Amino acid sequence: MKRIFVVGALVLAALANNSYAATCPEVSEIIQSPMSGGGFSYQAPFPTGTLINWTGGDKWTGEGDIKTLAFTSVRIQPETIDRVDPKKTKQWAVICRYEGQGKGNEEANATMVLKPGRRIEADSDNWKTPALDASGEATAPVGTLDCTSEEPNGCKFK
Repeated sequence: MKRIFVVGALVLAALANNSYAATCPEVSEIIQSPMSGGGFSYQAPFPTGTLINWTGGDKWTGEGDIKTLAFTSVRIQPETIDRVDPKKTKQWAVICRYEGQGKGNEEANATMVLKPGRRIEADSDNWKTPALDASGEATAPVGTLDCTSEEPNGCKFK
């Protein structure tokens, strides 16, 4: 009986670890809802078994714009704590960007954000530190990673 309990506990611990690889949501998974005051909010499910979702929104987006969107980039944003101005503190996040494709759709865009409340790590070789600007200064906080793949499946994280 003790062996069954121990094995069961180990299986539950492995499942709770959430160490599976994930990617940005496909445009077909994004659900659009009108916001009061104009624009649309967006939601997409995160992998089964989690209680968090991708969220986003754009107050300038039109109703049909979602049909023109295509994945363009993704960034892992590390946690940064600003002791001077706590409002500038940021949580670990994955930020996926989508832009309108085709003539007349250049203004369409959406950003989907996932904040899992824990450290996020790259899970493919396509992640790189952002480039420095012309003066040699970092363009993003230390620990930030940008994916170089043009497809969401090439930008896995865990």
